[in-house]
Amino acid sequence: MNVTQNVTQVLNPDERRKQIIRIMENNPEITASDLSNKFDLTERTIKRDLKKLSDDKLIEYVGSAKNGYWKVIKK
Repeated sequence: MNVTQNVTQVLNPDERRKQIIRIMENNPEITASDLSNKFDLTERTIKRDLKKLSDDKLIEYVGSAKNGYWKVIKK
């Protein structure tokens, strides 16, 4: 699947979070708004996913809200 295109199939939350990590590996500057458009979900849902990934120490946000980026943490 090409992650730059919209994801049209309905993914369960775990699969969606795996996709988010793959997207972040290729585009660390992606925003919650961009992700919500890609997955055709509300920004609130994406922010919950980002919080879960962050709480699970799979990603972290580096820098300021305006000029920061997502760092994927390799386990």
